[in-house]
Amino acid sequence: MLVAGCKNTVLSDRVYHIAPHAFQGCKQLTSVTFPERMESIGDSAFMDCGSLKEVSVPQGVRFVESATFMSCAALQTINLPKSIERLQKDAFKGCVRLTKIVCPKKFPPIIEEAFESYNATVYVPEGLENKYFSDKSWKYFKDVKELK
Repeated sequence: MLVAGCKNTVLSDRVYHIAPHAFQGCKQLTSVTFPERMESIGDSAFMDCGSLKEVSVPQGVRFVESATFMSCAALQTINLPKSIERLQKDAFKGCVRLTKIVCPKKFPPIIEEAFESYNATVYVPEGLENKYFSDKSWKYFKDVKELK
């Protein structure tokens, strides 16, 4: 059960899927803690959550659906799991304050116009900086650095 207007949301371990548009427009939402066993987050689930500052996509999620975090204007940091395979179109469009993306995956996930801006620094596993820089989509980011 979700209480309207909540700022810090912690989802129950029994939640495996977030429905499309579930939190859309929740302007006061500043943080959300996902259960470790989360499998999917529906499209536009967090669209227009203008106060959300950091997102840690849980291990097990393979796709960030279309417009999932679109127009989250305060979003600064995205932590992606090793399980991530694809970021769908417009997943992070309008995230104008985004400065840091952590992607611990050995192979760059597919990104289909998921970002509007490429000003963020991408942090990748040690030894994979060149692999991300040479990827047809990830190469547009301002900077790629290795996690130490």
